[in-house]
Amino acid sequence: MITSKYQNLYPNCVFMKLQGEIITENRTETELSASTEKIKLKPTILFGQQYLKIGKTIVLFGIKSAELRLDCNNSILLLETLGLTPSFSQILEIEIVKEKGTNQELGGSIGFKTGIDGKITKNYKSSKKQKQEICQVYAKGATPDKTIEVSPCWVFQVKSKQPTLLGLLKKKQLGIFRINAKPCRIEATFNLKYKSDIHIFELRANENNINLSSQRVMEIVTQKSIYERNTGLLSFAEVSYE
Repeated sequence: MITSKYQNLYPNCVFMKLQGEIITENRTETELSASTEKIKLKPTILFGQQYLKIGKTIVLFGIKSAELRLDCNNSILLLETLGLTPSFSQILEIEIVKEKGTNQELGGSIGFKTGIDGKITKNYKSSKKQKQEICQVYAKGATPDKTIEVSPCWVFQVKSKQPTLLGLLKKKQLGIFRINAKPCRIEATFNLKYKSDIHIFELRANENNINLSSQRVMEIVTQKSIYERNTGLLSFAEVSYE
């Protein structure tokens, strides 16, 4: 039986849950075991903004970067199935402007300049928009005391013009894990690495006439308070198979 549970400390900022799917493969007659079981993991992660009251201050915040790390018990990741590289991305539209002195392009604009010799030269400007896919997640190595097969990690980092991570990652494959024994348990934690990974959108305090310097100090104190509440932990999820 496969079960799952999850807890999100700031669900409007980061909401995460894991779905586990059992895969059974039949082996050949020459093999002693009749079958081998594997778990395919698919996370759903939503990034947004969260209101939080700290003392008399109300803050609206989001995150710029965080790490998703798995801890496998009685199972190992099959490296050839490693996913989410790069699945969470954003399409950005970039405008490119070109200027030419002789040839006119359709959809461009024309300007005139007078040279020293009195001759008029035409300058043509043309622009086009092209879309580029910007990756916002990449796989990272394991901890010094654990291999990537038992403790894989993914780093989410904003790369768009938005100040924080926004959007939905829905049931994208993290990887397939071979079950070595039962009970099997895979834990996932979503953590901030630095206090500066917290972006403050809005800060409401009872004090009036706060200058920019005081505002910045309040933001730093607020970042520290959010980070130290759970030592950077944002979300926890677990999939078990018995």
